[in-house]
Amino acid sequence: MAVIVAPIPTGIAANRAEDLAAQAATQTALSGAGSFFHVEVDNSANTHAVSLRLYDSTTAQAGVTDPNDSYRVAAGAVGIFPMPPDGIAYTTGIMYSCSQEAGTAGATNPASSVPVTIQFT
Repeated sequence: MAVIVAPIPTGIAANRAEDLAAQAATQTALSGAGSFFHVEVDNSANTHAVSLRLYDSTTAQAGVTDPNDSYRVAAGAVGIFPMPPDGIAYTTGIMYSCSQEAGTAGATNPASSVPVTIQFT
């Protein structure tokens, strides 16, 4: 699914990357240094848990590259993850992937769409 990056007129971050159907393949939210302030993962349509992995990279490969941060969301739940006031800084870029498995090796797409939102500057 395509990633939509849009400015946020007010709030804790300047931009929002929104993917309406995050998959196991890595996607790029930001190509360059930045900080993220809020992550939301809507797994309400699935009967299995999912893991969202974030990478400080512009070349990460799902199933190969170790994530810098990972967020597990239970089946049928929405995970909302606010960050510290200064955000979490990544020096290279912000990439992400979402799969049924936890850990680096996760490569199975969610059965149903998992919308993901990342707010960043």
